[in-house]
Amino acid sequence: MPHKHHILLGIVVLLVLLFAAYHSAASYPFTPAIQQDRLDTHQYLDLENTGQRIVAVGERGLIVYSEDDGSSWQQARVPVSVTLTAVHFPTPDYGWAVGHGSVILHSNDGGKSWQLQYDGNDVNQAWLEHCLGEVTRIGNILATLESSASDPEHLQELRLQLEDAEYAVEDAQRALDNGPNDPFLDVYFLDKNNGWAVGAYGMLYKTNNAGVEWVYGGTQLSNTDRYHLYSLVVAQDGTLFTSGELGILYRSADNGVSWNSLTSPYDGSLFGLSIVNGTDLLCYGLRGNIYLSKDAGASWQAVSSENTASLFADLLLPNGKVLLAGAAGALLSSINNGTAFQASYHSSRNSFTGLAKTHSGDVLLASMKGLIKIPYNTFTQHDR
Repeated sequence: MPHKHHILLGIVVLLVLLFAAYHSAASYPFTPAIQQDRLDTHQYLDLENTGQRIVAVGERGLIVYSEDDGSSWQQARVPVSVTLTAVHFPTPDYGWAVGHGSVILHSNDGGKSWQLQYDGNDVNQAWLEHCLGEVTRIGNILATLESSASDPEHLQELRLQLEDAEYAVEDAQRALDNGPNDPFLDVYFLDKNNGWAVGAYGMLYKTNNAGVEWVYGGTQLSNTDRYHLYSLVVAQDGTLFTSGELGILYRSADNGVSWNSLTSPYDGSLFGLSIVNGTDLLCYGLRGNIYLSKDAGASWQAVSSENTASLFADLLLPNGKVLLAGAAGALLSSINNGTAFQASYHSSRNSFTGLAKTHSGDVLLASMKGLIKIPYNTFTQHDR
């Protein structure tokens, strides 16, 4: 029979190994992205022409850039290994990328190297502080009204609100204990200082100092159920729009300080937004639904395309040309500022999640199976 000290030693060794394995798994997302080969064949979710080069982001922290219109790619230095979902460059040098684990990355060299600015630990702490603030706010109102013998029904409603706020604190504390989890899904910068990031469960964060500080900005959203936010866009007059799950739409006319809920034309997910013709707002999403508003989201008209595949990405070209792309290889084009679309389907039937125009006039697409370059006229040729 083994000596009891040997048994205890074995248990200790096993616990150490289990702890090491857990720690390694938990810290993996925040280790530098592994160098890959065949860079154009991996999964990518977004890409952008910065004016100097094309930058694409995707799985396992992979960020690549091309200085020859996508003929060859180089891998950027990235401090995380989580899937990255969106990228935006307000200037050729300054860019931001977001993704899983609520990470926000920043580059000041045109996408060649990246630094971590914010992550899920910061998000969870900010959300906990917000929830604690709600408990204090509602508790103070309730105490004041109770002392003045206010309407019993109103008091009961406040008590229920306080109970919900206390539950939210418990959930926020668990999220903080469990660590980074939820993804950011889009990022947009008006200039190199002012930007916003949105994501799962109603996450909306903003910065006015190039990401040195990010603050929770969702207080004014009437999104108590915390539906996912998928897309951000800014009109020429500075009006900010965001769209999301179950067709939610919001508009801000004061740089994201306050938000108004818009009447949605559709109760399914709206994955993308675009400003066409300078002022018109285009939204698109689940099952190929497309809607156009000429009055900043006050009213909408359905846009015909004869496509039922979900749409995930858009690209604006000169002379009123709008391109959309999505599931099952869907490639849609409009030559009249988005008032009607013609659909074609790429032979690969890949799901396309990002679009960028090359300097030579071709179009690069991010997909689940890599980066694909096609001539622009592909969007106007049916191959089904």
